[in-house]
Amino acid sequence: FCLLFSSFLLQTTNAQTTLFTEDFGSAALPAGWSNDSMGLPSSNLWIFNNQYNRTISGAGFDINFAIFDSDEGSTNDNIDENASLTSPAINIAAATGVLSLEFDEQYRALAGPNTQGSSRRIEITSDGGITWNTLAFDSVNVGYPNPATHTAINISSTLGATNIQVRFTYTGTY
Repeated sequence: FCLLFSSFLLQTTNAQTTLFTEDFGSAALPAGWSNDSMGLPSSNLWIFNNQYNRTISGAGFDINFAIFDSDEGSTNDNIDENASLTSPAINIAAATGVLSLEFDEQYRALAGPNTQGSSRRIEITSDGGITWNTLAFDSVNVGYPNPATHTAINISSTLGATNIQVRFTYTGTY
């Protein structure tokens, strides 16, 4: 139904060093990020200005944030969606200790992956996008209908890489 993010950051626990942050507050696609409809109609992309006036309770969701709104303001366009929002390359060469991907999110599921429903997928690459490793793939509501949820995923397995990218994908049919 919809998947949205605010306060995306990458940090290590060594003195809580923040390596990258994005708050999606500019109401536009941030510089260096890509917004890809994965071969489907380009009308189904992530947006950053809450143009359908969704009321989301939780930190970071008061004005602008990244949102994929599959029903585009309660209008079912009957077009399959497969939209990915991908970060720029993030230099983690100096990272040590525990490396975490943290973000605030809300996801309202619709039936589930591989069921003509919806799913959310969060992936990471350390080879420029040749291979993607799945960090989360499910159709379970996250922070819905309750306030948005702060999510932290340990990505220490990428330590030693020079650059990583993170990709957030919504797949659905409504």
